[in-house]
Amino acid sequence: MDTVEPLTMPLIERALKAGTYNYMIDSDGDYRINYDTETSLGHLNLVVAIGGERKDLFRIYGWFDHKIPEARLSQAIYFCNQYHRNYLFPTVYVVFTEEDGIRKGRFWVQQTFDMEKGIHQEGLLNFTRMFVGGCISFHKWILKEPETWLT
Repeated sequence: MDTVEPLTMPLIERALKAGTYNYMIDSDGDYRINYDTETSLGHLNLVVAIGGERKDLFRIYGWFDHKIPEARLSQAIYFCNQYHRNYLFPTVYVVFTEEDGIRKGRFWVQQTFDMEKGIHQEGLLNFTRMFVGGCISFHKWILKEPETWLT
């Protein structure tokens, strides 16, 4: 049985290895999970990091590659709000960018877990799996209106 220990990057790495996730360490020292499933919203990009003043927050976030056209950004925000009327997990929002003078957006997902009391490897793996499942659930939910997002 795993023992509870403080949240550390080596602990996260052991959990990712146990979950057979394909990952790399980025230039910030965070873990980038290469989630292989291509969705109709594009590739799902995931990052796992430690945050907070005491470095006791387990943060996992991600985004879909699909860019939302400027004309549909307000619909995308409305859609995120509707999603949160039914689901609390994961947090979903739209991040805006500007490319060649044209505003676009992307759906982002995130969750933060407070690990002040510590966690064990299996617990971190379960949080990660739960988050990935939530991302896929959001993707399925959003496809109830595919013509809105996939054109």
